[in-house]
Amino acid sequence: MADLNVPDLPQAQIDFKDDHARSAVQMRAVYKVPMPASRVYDILTDPDEFTRVFKKKFRGYRNLIIHEDDGGGIRSKEMELQQWYNVLVWRGTLTTHMHFEEDRRQLAVDFRLGRQGMMKIFEGRWEITPMTEQQKGLPMTQVTLYQTMKAHIPGVPRRAFPLRRFTKKVTEDMVADFRREAAENFSKEPSKLASSTSDLTI
Repeated sequence: MADLNVPDLPQAQIDFKDDHARSAVQMRAVYKVPMPASRVYDILTDPDEFTRVFKKKFRGYRNLIIHEDDGGGIRSKEMELQQWYNVLVWRGTLTTHMHFEEDRRQLAVDFRLGRQGMMKIFEGRWEITPMTEQQKGLPMTQVTLYQTMKAHIPGVPRRAFPLRRFTKKVTEDMVADFRREAAENFSKEPSKLASSTSDLTI
């Protein structure tokens, strides 16, 4: 990653607060990625790209069902997402049935839990914002993740610190993977990427 000085980027801002009404936890994460907003959106919405870029945390997916865009710019899909986990004495692979609504025009992705398992509540929203700021000529994108969660594991308090710690670690790893992907792309095609801008019309 020497060609693109990823370590110079600021750390992700990750904050938690209690959702007292639902006895759940809310997280807000904001960070910058040196790649076009359209590329960030594609990684988040393409299951193959998602599990490739974030392979350290996500093993894969299955039973994918896609409801194509009806012309309004919104596509919905559902799938079983397989994720590695390690919380207290529990570790292994967690399969979560998820629903997604993807709005390409707004550069936003809403997600929610399809069926309860180890999580009773797991929902949120990705917001992708193109920025005028650049890094070595590369377009910069701000990614904001809003997430609400509540564990459904015996012995784990509803707003348990281990859940926050696990979620924070997953988010930090995803930020690092995003930036690693940007650095690898830059090293392969620096002139093409450096001359590009966000190629998605808002």
